[in-house]
Amino acid sequence: MDERFKVRYENMPLSMVFEQQPIAEIRYKLENLPQNAPVLNLVSSSISRREILKEVSDFFSVDMTVEMVNGQPSQVIVRGRQAPAGSYTPPAPLGTLSSNQPADVLSPDPALR
Repeated sequence: MDERFKVRYENMPLSMVFEQQPIAEIRYKLENLPQNAPVLNLVSSSISRREILKEVSDFFSVDMTVEMVNGQPSQVIVRGRQAPAGSYTPPAPLGTLSSNQPADVLSPDPALR
């Protein structure tokens, strides 16, 4: 897991990440992966499989668990993280003020300008 590799994952959707070398040599079980996730851009001249998996886990917000059979690793289970019930925060409606834009640029309502 700690051997160093050169990788170039550009515009890589999560569905394709686990098919790329050098991590394709590991067996995966994919569960509840996030839909419509952004694409990954990971370029490195020296990175380990372990570091690649950590980058993928952090970027796509997935958890990875090594499944053991008879004391030996058999596969990595990759699960999308579920937000706790009631924790959903909807996106801000259009026209709300962002920290770096003046109100007259974002708000269509003259009363808010």
